[in-house]
Amino acid sequence: MNISISVDKTSADVAISGELNQTVITKNFWTSKKSAELSTVQKITVHMDEIKNADTAGLAWLLNFKRDALKVNKECTFVKVPPKIIELAKLSGADKLLIEGVSNDK
Repeated sequence: MNISISVDKTSADVAISGELNQTVITKNFWTSKKSAELSTVQKITVHMDEIKNADTAGLAWLLNFKRDALKVNKECTFVKVPPKIIELAKLSGADKLLIEGVSNDK
């Protein structure tokens, strides 16, 4: 999993690429050094069009990312969510949590 972050004054674009599954997810993003780049923004847009593979661990990571962003008063929107992740969310009943704020047309 690769994460790149682009920040302006009030918002950030977070691009996730590669694998988003149990073999690459090791810790909570919000406790990592990379999360410090998001400390000054109010709105986060997570771009997922470059995710090649995802599993339920990846879905859980995304849901935790959003939950943790909301805890620190940051708006979090997912864009270009891969169909596999949407399918997993529907199967697990987490689709309302994932889909809220999703935009697939950007």
